[in-house]
Amino acid sequence: MTTTLFRANKDIEIALLSRWLDWACSNVDRPFIALPMIQRGSVWRPHQVIDLWDSLLQGMPIGSMMVSELKEGTSARQPGRNHRVTISADGGLALVDGQQRTLAMLIAWSRDVEMDRRLWVDFSDEPAPGQLLRLRMTTANQPFGFKVSKPSSKLSLSDRHSARSAFEQVNGKSIKIGVDNAWPFSHRLGLPLDLRRLLDLWKERKGDINVWTDYVTVLLHNAVSPRLLDRGADTWANELIWPRLSDVEKSRSLKAVQNLATGLSRLFEVEMPLIHVPERFFETTPDEDSDPPLATLFKRIGTGGTPLSDADYVYSVIKHLRPESYDLVESLQGQNKTVASLLTATDLVMSTVRLAAVGWNPADGRPVADLESPNKRDFHHLLRRGDFIDDRFLPLIRGAGQSSPIAKFFDTIQSTLLFRGGNDPGLPKQAFPLLKRPLVQVLLLLAQHGHMKSDTSCRNDILRLVMYWIVAVTDPAKASLLAFEIISSSSDACGEIGKLIHDRLLAEWVGVRVPDPQELELKANPGASLREKEKMLGESRFHSTEESPERSALLQFYKNHWWQPWTHEHPILLWLQRKMVSTRFDTEFDPLAGRDEDTPYDYDHILPHDHWGGWTGARRGTTLLDFTDGQVHVVGNGIGNIRVWGSSLNRSDGSKPPDIKLKLESDDTERSSLLSDSCIDIDQIDSWIVASGLPGNYRSWSKERALSFQTAVEQRAAWLYRSFYDDLGFASWAGPPYHNNR
Repeated sequence: MTTTLFRANKDIEIALLSRWLDWACSNVDRPFIALPMIQRGSVWRPHQVIDLWDSLLQGMPIGSMMVSELKEGTSARQPGRNHRVTISADGGLALVDGQQRTLAMLIAWSRDVEMDRRLWVDFSDEPAPGQLLRLRMTTANQPFGFKVSKPSSKLSLSDRHSARSAFEQVNGKSIKIGVDNAWPFSHRLGLPLDLRRLLDLWKERKGDINVWTDYVTVLLHNAVSPRLLDRGADTWANELIWPRLSDVEKSRSLKAVQNLATGLSRLFEVEMPLIHVPERFFETTPDEDSDPPLATLFKRIGTGGTPLSDADYVYSVIKHLRPESYDLVESLQGQNKTVASLLTATDLVMSTVRLAAVGWNPADGRPVADLESPNKRDFHHLLRRGDFIDDRFLPLIRGAGQSSPIAKFFDTIQSTLLFRGGNDPGLPKQAFPLLKRPLVQVLLLLAQHGHMKSDTSCRNDILRLVMYWIVAVTDPAKASLLAFEIISSSSDACGEIGKLIHDRLLAEWVGVRVPDPQELELKANPGASLREKEKMLGESRFHSTEESPERSALLQFYKNHWWQPWTHEHPILLWLQRKMVSTRFDTEFDPLAGRDEDTPYDYDHILPHDHWGGWTGARRGTTLLDFTDGQVHVVGNGIGNIRVWGSSLNRSDGSKPPDIKLKLESDDTERSSLLSDSCIDIDQIDSWIVASGLPGNYRSWSKERALSFQTAVEQRAAWLYRSFYDDLGFASWAGPPYHNNR
């Protein structure tokens, strides 16, 4: 039967947005709204959440929600809670379209729902252009928020240091910094209040604007925040904010209270269409030459006419046919953090579908093709081949909690890949987000086929394959298809499958070979080793002085797959610095944070960008460009000048040169620790010292300093590459002479 929300023969109903959100967070008994694990939060970026909430407060429409029916008797976990309920005769609803919008709204809707993000109203600040209020976000990994002008960009390391220092002095170092007790930091005097709290007050006072406004005004007058008392001593103390505001700021704050009151009045009046998707739209036997009905529906009446993605479509159909699939997502993305928690709900379902289809022998006797990412028609072809859901999919996800086969495969991946300390070649948890869906699916199949064992050779073979994939695979989707073919048909013993996959990827031109460091001749400036260095070389350092195509190919590999001068982000450093990353990053932060803006670490220039980026130098003859071929960024952004650096190190390096921030001219245990943490060899420090420049004049350059900068970066890049090659045992995968396979 259809849920009682929809009247007879009616598939569209208008609901108050406030009621919808109450249903979604189970603040009322019915109808029940099924959502994936809310604790994981929205995958939207902060600026998207802020824009949505600004639209709500300005009374703008946000589109419709599409829902399907949850049948009576279905067991489901309440969103944001650990206990389960059985859907009553009144029915329940499953979201088909609108999940991200709903999760983004729940961030500030109720404190009863556990979320990993908070939204704030900064009453004393000017709103962004076109917005009603200045909204800011904080998260579990960024408890002090993001830049005011760029709400999806992390605060600088210096600002995070200041915020942490202020928190610890005010609250004590024993208090754990978390999403529920921090605040958005900025250099200007801010007056932020939690939007959840303000919404709760509105509900408690039944929307009485005058009573609510008076209460919020009292909150503003009594709000406290840390104040920097002594910059030199980095001394902070809590003080009332209101007396420190100027008259203009006080007036702006009171106006913001009125604007928010108006916005909340609008919010509780907003109505939203709920579109019921009837059973017939989940038909699993559509015409061969047409799109499935649900896909057609989305094209015509979906939000903004946006087509339903293949992954969303597959998940929607499976959820409708077998609500047990909610358990798959909830158990794998729960509190026991594994690689699975990095994948979206749709990616988890698609990966399970693929694993279930491999090796299946349907009743019609025809082989089933492996599809790395099946489209809508592929999925329906699969369903028509037999009882795929019951015979193949459900057996993989059945089991209480973490006992299902698919959960055990993820646990095996986790235990096999995880860094174990010392010189172990495993990955720290912070590097697990590098494992994207095509590779994760390969690892799942390897686990299913028993190739992940405690035997050292087996584990090293898998780790070598994983790191090869991250660095040298050029077409992950095709590589995943080839790997599945090899794993499914191979009888080779554990410890050899990685090389088989590697060799096939090379043969099919979807990966490049990792050459021996000796073959690369990684000396200072390998591309111009026969040329006398008169200038620091950027792009031209990769131009071979030899006519050999093999040499050119080697340098091209080094440039594109290792040096990577186009960005200052080098994720491979998470593995290279694994000893530091696994032990010295903040334990209260989620090491598996997959969102770029929410990671608890930064890619830090060893020689700061302020010293060499853009125009540098005060007069002719002292600018860095006087001593280069004009492409400074190729050296400055190369892997040799980058380290992973986390807020747990609790330092405010700012634009300090390497000789100061690494204490290069001392000879003590602190320098040794800094070099080890930064993955810098002791033999490289002389070049870094000269490259550091003269105190107080770091933007002034000489030929000696420029060439020392290049030498330091090249030496460290070469040393890092040799560590990568040797620690992972790539010599055992040695192949034919190098060729440029793309």
